[in-house]
Amino acid sequence: MVNTLVSVKSCVDVDSVKVDRATGLVSVEGVPRKFNDFDKNALEEALRIKEKFGGKVVVVTVGQTGAREVLKEALSMGADEAYYVADPSLQEFDSRAVAIVLSRVFSKLGPFDLVLMGEGSVDHYSLQVGPRLAELLNLPQLTYVRKLELNAQELTVERDLEYGIQIVKSSLPAVVTVAQEINQPRLPTLKSILAASKKEIKQLTLSELNLKADELKPVVTTKEIRAPKSDRKRIVIDGSKPAEAVQTLLKYLKQEGVI
Repeated sequence: MVNTLVSVKSCVDVDSVKVDRATGLVSVEGVPRKFNDFDKNALEEALRIKEKFGGKVVVVTVGQTGAREVLKEALSMGADEAYYVADPSLQEFDSRAVAIVLSRVFSKLGPFDLVLMGEGSVDHYSLQVGPRLAELLNLPQLTYVRKLELNAQELTVERDLEYGIQIVKSSLPAVVTVAQEINQPRLPTLKSILAASKKEIKQLTLSELNLKADELKPVVTTKEIRAPKSDRKRIVIDGSKPAEAVQTLLKYLKQEGVI
């Protein structure tokens, strides 16, 4: 049996953010939130492991905004238990704080054989939570995983790196961050959605995790978000002579480093 802790996040839907054309500032006020795409892949992988080896899948999210909606979706996909960590005195959690909280959740709700999470979140994509958590727990970390195999308490993964694919073996327990290539998350059925509505979503307070708000104050804060400038060069190619137009186009594409 393999017990897995899956960290999930409620993210801003980046496709719905608004940009002030005059200032370039990005506003997320009133923007809908959604289940982080990478974390769905992590949950799907955990469910596949459970189906093969048995055990349970526990999902947890840090912060209250959108927590219940994301956890209900995780339960409808097949998670066994769902928890969120929130505290009225702390509205914002940075990557450091999230990793600290998850380390305490791991100890309180465990033992776990595996921790799975997305390699990043679609909104911030800091890529820090998994490695920070592994360091706090003194566990092996396997990041950017696109394929995972579990056999006799040994984990074999393929890591998708810039320079190629790396195959790594590790003992358990371990912390794994997954890429979207690892699987295709399942769609909950109507039956599973109705069943999930009856499952309890539990809250954990900082005091229950032996933490104080002062320990989790953000060390990194976001002052403002600006959209990158993308001024067009407005180059127009005369197409009256197709052969010459093609050569001109190729020249410009080479100058820009496209080809």
